[in-house]
Amino acid sequence: MKQLTTFAWFKPLTMCMALIMFTLGLVPRVEASFLPTGESRSLAAQEADMSVVREALENKIVGQRLADFGYTAEEVENTLKLASPEEIHQLATNIQAVQAGEGALGVIIAILVIALLVVLILHFSGKTVTIQ
Repeated sequence: MKQLTTFAWFKPLTMCMALIMFTLGLVPRVEASFLPTGESRSLAAQEADMSVVREALENKIVGQRLADFGYTAEEVENTLKLASPEEIHQLATNIQAVQAGEGALGVIIAILVIALLVVLILHFSGKTVTIQ
């Protein structure tokens, strides 16, 4: 009887399984649960969201951009009054996510990883790059 390691399909299968296990090890553990639909956000949280939105609207650049689109301050205020707490929360979340310079570290790390991969691929393929 032949040993299992002598079959031609054994090495590719082993490499594939090792790659799958490595990939699964990188996936973060996530925990989630259901929230009752009757629960609403607290009044303090709603006020905090509204203050974030109002602070953003006080910015000269935002005010000018809204004016360029043809919105007056009264129209914006009326729209905010008609918005639901969930919409205000979503808007406040989006405003906080769009802070200047946010995510720059992630971009730098991604560029470094890509450069490292290119260098490794060129090294292992035996190719060289010369700059003259």
